[in-house]
Amino acid sequence: MIGLGLAGVGVGVVGLWLTRRGALPAQRWMYRVAIAALPAALAANIFGWVLTEMGRQPWTVVGQLLTAASVSPGVSLGEVALSLAVFTALYGTLAVVEVRLLLRYVEAGPGHVMPYPRAGEPEPERIPAFVY
Repeated sequence: MIGLGLAGVGVGVVGLWLTRRGALPAQRWMYRVAIAALPAALAANIFGWVLTEMGRQPWTVVGQLLTAASVSPGVSLGEVALSLAVFTALYGTLAVVEVRLLLRYVEAGPGHVMPYPRAGEPEPERIPAFVY
């Protein structure tokens, strides 16, 4: 989790350094690294969550609190199954919506973000490489 986070920071710093030189990076490797680093934040989030959940069980077992004593008596099996099904359906729906939106914006291209000049319009002197 920490390694992926630091790798993402490193990619960001290198990208900022390359764009601060006045133009977009000419090296194709930077674009490939940036694209490959996109899922790193999600993977770091998942690894952090797994690490947190795995860390909870040993504290329950090591004599502080038995596993049998750490179970909630007021929650039935049906309630757990229903909440798991609802969360799975909700996150599955959100995943489908996210993939569709990502595909729509990838197919549209960068013209919606920074359109090309229309016919007869002068080109801008300098296209910003990095905009806040």
